[in-house]
Amino acid sequence: MKEPKMIKPRETSTQKRTAATETMARRDFLAQASVLGTALLAASSWAGAQGSGELGQRAAQTVPTLNGLFPLHVRGRGHPRRRKNIKDLTAQEKADFVAAILKLKVTPSPTGYGVGNWYDYFVGRHMMKTTCFSIETGQRSWGHDGPDLITFHRAFLLEFEEALAVVSGKPIGIPYWDWPDPASTAAMLADDVMGPSGAPPDYVVTSGPFRGGQWPINVLTWVALAAGQSADLVRAVGLSGPFPPIHPPSAQEVQAALRAPFYDVAPWDLTADATMSFRAAMDTDGLPNTCENGFYKEVVRALRPHAEGHAYIGGIFFQDGRLVFGHEANVSTSPNDPCFWLHHANIDRIAEMWWQAHNYQYLPISGGPRGVNIDDPVWPFAPLTHGDMALPAETFGYTYD
Repeated sequence: MKEPKMIKPRETSTQKRTAATETMARRDFLAQASVLGTALLAASSWAGAQGSGELGQRAAQTVPTLNGLFPLHVRGRGHPRRRKNIKDLTAQEKADFVAAILKLKVTPSPTGYGVGNWYDYFVGRHMMKTTCFSIETGQRSWGHDGPDLITFHRAFLLEFEEALAVVSGKPIGIPYWDWPDPASTAAMLADDVMGPSGAPPDYVVTSGPFRGGQWPINVLTWVALAAGQSADLVRAVGLSGPFPPIHPPSAQEVQAALRAPFYDVAPWDLTADATMSFRAAMDTDGLPNTCENGFYKEVVRALRPHAEGHAYIGGIFFQDGRLVFGHEANVSTSPNDPCFWLHHANIDRIAEMWWQAHNYQYLPISGGPRGVNIDDPVWPFAPLTHGDMALPAETFGYTYD
């Protein structure tokens, strides 16, 4: 196995851990260091520099930027909104969440991307993130299949939550779908929340608030990826077409990800060692991405929680002799299915658990692909950086139950 590149830790002038604590932390890291010496030293230096004092200072420095992007979240930091398991929402909380999403669909978009409503703005924004603007080597920052998978989507969820608060007039925390829990899955796919799977032959959703005729699909994914896309929401839960069976991500997969000692490791893509990289363990196993016809091409070898959740809800099936991907399984425009938000809230929840145990480490510090190093902006949320997003959730005005 190749050793990750040497990573230069970010220097800090703030209070460091005591000598005894640093010694213990370094000893713990060294116990896992049989094949990762260079990356180990970088992460150890990072951990030694992170104390509650520095996290507080970093958060204070980030808040003015957050205030410009997400003012309602910052004002709510004293009483952070709770992101709850969807199965634990009250009937009123479910109704408020669904009503706010529906209202976004009929509220004019506040900005561009050539869309007509505020909800479709988010679909277009996500699609733009997967667009290749350059074929130069070392180009990244697609919000997928690399270190910015979690930091980009953390900012994206904040922006969506902010929009929910604006149209509803109240703070609404995005609920999360706890993948291994059948009760959580059932609650998400109930008629009073997201509605169930569709039925053959087209698998258009036929009941619930996002059923056919009530939830128009206006932003289509790349035609080269999914010709003949439906104008209604398609959801073929659990279908995998010609591929191996798809299941919700398991508790074992989550625990394996939480055991990873580093946020990410070189080469910072789908080939990164998932036993060492938390991001890779949560992402997808595949070949390095390439840029073709304006979008990044993903060659998947095996699904991990991020891709697995998308594929399970969207589903893959044959119709009229062609392979069809449900909307949640079309990654670039997957927010067309509002299940997207619950899926990514759970990814963020698990990331918060990992970060709490690892002093909010983010890697790479430097030397990674353009756009994913710690001080690179989280496009399109500049001037927020990836390091800014690797802070306690309370910094952004929310917590998990």
